[in-house]
Amino acid sequence: MNTFLPIAKSFNPDVVAVSAGFDAHKNDLLLELNLSLNSFYDIGTILRENFDNIFGVLEGGYDTDILPKGIENFVAGINGEKMPHVEERTTSDEEIIRDYRVGERALMEMLKMI
Repeated sequence: MNTFLPIAKSFNPDVVAVSAGFDAHKNDLLLELNLSLNSFYDIGTILRENFDNIFGVLEGGYDTDILPKGIENFVAGINGEKMPHVEERTTSDEEIIRDYRVGERALMEMLKMI
């Protein structure tokens, strides 16, 4: 995120739109990314800390027990509120961060070629 956020912020956006999908949760069988509810809160928090105007549209999430909890955590993170639904973090939470950093480095190399 230390590389991606400065790039996004360099555009000085008036509004940041988020296609908010919750099918990355460990109970949602579509993507099998195995994230915890805490991840959605973390994403909302990161957005709040870096952008003034944020809106989200619901994009995915098919476990009807988890979907409202994911939305509530995401919105709480954006609003700077306490996380309403805490789960034990999964190993995927950490793996996603590592994979993100690999993708982030690849993106930076591509941007250098432009």
